[in-house]
Amino acid sequence: MTKQKRIPITSKATGEVRLSEPVPGRKSWRQDSAKPDGASNAEPTSTSTLAELTGEQSSAREQGADENASGPAKAKRGEKTGTKQDKPESLADYIEYAYGRKGQKLADLKEKAGFIRNLATNFRLGEREPELLGVAEKDVTLAVPRQLVFVSREFQGYPSLRNELLGFVKKAILQHPLFREQPALALFINQGDFSPSALEAMRLIHELGTTKESQELELSRADLEVLHRNASYLVAVWLREMRGRSLHDVAEMLFQGVWKKAAASIEDDTDKLRAITDVSELAPVAIACAVFQQQAEEQTKRAHQSAAETHQLRQERDGLLAEKESLSAELSALKALREKERSETQERLAKLESSQDVKVTHLRDDNQQVRHRLVKRLVSDVEQLEIGLSALRNPNPRVEVMIQRAERVVDALRAEIAKLREE
Repeated sequence: MTKQKRIPITSKATGEVRLSEPVPGRKSWRQDSAKPDGASNAEPTSTSTLAELTGEQSSAREQGADENASGPAKAKRGEKTGTKQDKPESLADYIEYAYGRKGQKLADLKEKAGFIRNLATNFRLGEREPELLGVAEKDVTLAVPRQLVFVSREFQGYPSLRNELLGFVKKAILQHPLFREQPALALFINQGDFSPSALEAMRLIHELGTTKESQELELSRADLEVLHRNASYLVAVWLREMRGRSLHDVAEMLFQGVWKKAAASIEDDTDKLRAITDVSELAPVAIACAVFQQQAEEQTKRAHQSAAETHQLRQERDGLLAEKESLSAELSALKALREKERSETQERLAKLESSQDVKVTHLRDDNQQVRHRLVKRLVSDVEQLEIGLSALRNPNPRVEVMIQRAERVVDALRAEIAKLREE
């Protein structure tokens, strides 16, 4: 038995990496060439697969060539080619057609509204879903699901059709051993609570190689690299489609999770120069660079705005500091004035208290003197009146004595009253 191998092929239109059909050895090529054209039932080789990459125009040319060929073998090949190009009548037919292309870019449906309406009327997968999942299970490198997600974006006006297709894509992803045996990756696809970030999902994808999932798949090193790349890109598209993240976020995530690691393996400047000048697909690189350039411009704009705001805030701060210093000086002056007034007030209070004490002492002394004088006066007047009363009590009352004593008392009291008024 001859050894067969699969060759990684990069699409010039999309930049997607897929694997060719198993290519037989040289001996097998001779044996196949010896057979009649219609006698071989083998799958198309990498040559026919590469021809499919050229798009619908190339397929039309091949079909025309087959129709003009003569002989039963040519007719049989034309029949086979026509079967591949039959127009799908339902969503199930379209999914089968997509997996038949083995990861090649699907035709744009933006200008095929009638075809989409036809799919929308026959969108139920029904009993064909298990069969289609069986077909999807053979896509070990996950080359097709991302293409179907892109197609679903063209079904925006048909939610039932779109949901049916995305539901199938989710089942096809989750049945793959990489996602089936990794609960965190399945949680990311299901968008459950506590699901990992896209970068964490990519890290788990790139860990595949020594785990039982890779042993179950029995992938070669080349197949494993293709699976890593396709699964990582699928995570990026899923993040954009299901979680509504911006194109900038997706590009940043791809840079951190895929491109940065690939660039890290190239250290020599010559190799770096060779790598950036060997780029054959310009559109993907230009899009990524445009996204990063826009991010850089936005960050520069935000930096300028932040610098302007910082300058304005600094000016406001300087003005507030100057105002603070002015208020501090004014406050210090007010404090000094307050201390001065407090000191003067205390001095005045001390003087008033001292003067009041002197006055109180004088008043107390004057009061004491008046009291003593009045007591002395009253005692003297009482004595005079008692003498007069004694004279009146005699058997022979002496009225003149009483009158004399009373006059003395009255004169003395009048003199005392006048003296008090003068004081």
